[in-house]
Amino acid sequence: MNRRFILAAALLLSPCLTFSQVRYDTFFLKPLPAGGVTSVSGLATVCPGAGLATTAASVTANVATLTMASNPLTAGFVNGRTIQVLNFTGTDTYFNGTFVLTNVSSTQLQYSLTHANNSASTTGGAIQTPTSASGCAPTTTVYSDQALTTAITQPFADDGRGNVGFFAAPGNYYVAYSASGLNPMPLNFVTLPCTGASGCTFTGATTAAKLNNVIRVDGVTYAFSTAGLQAAIAAAIAAGGGTVDARGMGNFNITSEIDVGSHAQIPITLLLPQAATWTVVGITNGSSCALKLFSQSAIMGLGTGGSSAMVIHGGAVTNNLDSLLCTESSPTGNGSYVRAENFQLYNPNNATLVNGALNVQAVFDDSDFRNITVANFGGIGAFVHGLVCCGAAFHGLTVNGNGVAGSKPLVVNLNTVTAEVAFYDTSADFPGTGQSAISVTAINNTRAVRFYNTYISGSQTDNTTADISVASTGGPVDFFGVTCNNSGTSTAHCLDIVSAANVSVHVYGLQQVVGGSSNCINDHFLSVTVPCDSQGNVAEYVLGASNFQQVRLANKLLIAQANPTITSGFNAGTIGASCNGPSSCNVNVGVGTAGSTGVIGLPTSTAGWNCWASNQTRADLVLQTANTTTSATLTNFGTTFAATNWTNSDNIIFSCFAR
Repeated sequence: MNRRFILAAALLLSPCLTFSQVRYDTFFLKPLPAGGVTSVSGLATVCPGAGLATTAASVTANVATLTMASNPLTAGFVNGRTIQVLNFTGTDTYFNGTFVLTNVSSTQLQYSLTHANNSASTTGGAIQTPTSASGCAPTTTVYSDQALTTAITQPFADDGRGNVGFFAAPGNYYVAYSASGLNPMPLNFVTLPCTGASGCTFTGATTAAKLNNVIRVDGVTYAFSTAGLQAAIAAAIAAGGGTVDARGMGNFNITSEIDVGSHAQIPITLLLPQAATWTVVGITNGSSCALKLFSQSAIMGLGTGGSSAMVIHGGAVTNNLDSLLCTESSPTGNGSYVRAENFQLYNPNNATLVNGALNVQAVFDDSDFRNITVANFGGIGAFVHGLVCCGAAFHGLTVNGNGVAGSKPLVVNLNTVTAEVAFYDTSADFPGTGQSAISVTAINNTRAVRFYNTYISGSQTDNTTADISVASTGGPVDFFGVTCNNSGTSTAHCLDIVSAANVSVHVYGLQQVVGGSSNCINDHFLSVTVPCDSQGNVAEYVLGASNFQQVRLANKLLIAQANPTITSGFNAGTIGASCNGPSSCNVNVGVGTAGSTGVIGLPTSTAGWNCWASNQTRADLVLQTANTTTSATLTNFGTTFAATNWTNSDNIIFSCFAR
């Protein structure tokens, strides 16, 4: 009678504390001839799931030869025993199966295999199956204790009733059982999984779509696609916020706007790959952004804008978007709090980007854009506009137009009631013909834009357009350290201050690289140009009106830019047309009611004004006879040293200094 056995296995995962181990238990039973089952007693052996590894395999004249990575003889392989060959893949799977060994040496195993002569391109392994008196081979180390310190000598006996147990590290194993009366002998493949406390070591690909509030785009639960990434972000939002780990995504196509966060301002952090290109495909509505960053959220790359291979690509020229990265235009509370860093926005094919490659608006306080390279060839690179408030900052921003017509690397237009923004370590390069690398416009009065350590490479096609254009009607617009690098044939100014009312521009340390243009500043407001010195430098240049530009000593006003006015007298005369503030000005005596005095209106001083005056038309004596903190009175003493009426049309020159 063919006697069979019944195998029942139970895998028990006991608490593992900090140890890297799992408990395995099984029991063996066999049927009785009269019915029922009884326990069976024998010996157990445990072998590795991959078997004894091969380094090569071939078949010649219907004999398969496996070249082994270690000695089969010392591993326990015996000629004439049965082996199971496994793990060959692809076109080499014909090596897999159950075979009887025809030869065993210190380096090879051989068995009969009916097949054309061939050599394997993959590798596999071999397990020697058990007999009633001998276990499997090669064996692997298992333990009797949870700490994996006491190895079990193999083969090892059961408990007398067919129960077998041992501890081992998580992994794949074969458990063999040898006992009289069993046919065939059990050889069972088992997997001991990792437990949460076991400190497991993973040697293969491991995926986990969610770990706490970290949602991972794994290519399984969340596909490597626009829809997969959007689904992962949606899952993080549904969880109340979290991190979306897209570092393993690689290259893919952005087929619709990817919203990082939501209008409800649930915080999301998107982690970008170290090296990948995400390319816009088929977005043509002119209003979508490739990525939109919402308040309380962040987009984080791993490299830097300049060296990182993480690129958001504008795709084909037929694409039409708002931008490659934008912030929300109308967030709750009027402003977003966001962060973005370490990636590139790249539009070499001149896809239409309505508001530039980087569109920043309605951001508040500690919002930070760091180490981002923006290259838009044919349009605005970075567009910072609208409500950008209260210390929002750009660090290490690189903007490049590649000299393509229409390229405007950086445009700043903060035409709102509140706007303060700072740029640190900015590099603005290669605008198109007729464009400036940095253009600042419409900064409202008393609202500041400040640049620290700015480098500019001038136009490749235009030798006359200034590198920086400031057309603000307010400000201040401050530059602390500017270097302009233009070609040797260029006459372009580093800074052009466009004529406008009430402009305020402050420059502290400006340089044209020696060998380039010798022109530094062109001030249309004051109708003056400032050449570079022999080293290409301008140490300081301050332009402002009203209370914007003032010279103070010990915190007291000394001189001011604001021109004086005539409060009364001077025979209803007028202030000269080319005054340089109160420090050098003139009055044209009028033809009105005759008098000997005139009152000049002046900016507010600390303690009053000292003025000196002379009549440039005739040898009359003119002296200051009274002053307040906002005025000075001049009296004409003629040639008689007594108060004498002004002579109509005389030209009175005066200089006033505050005290």
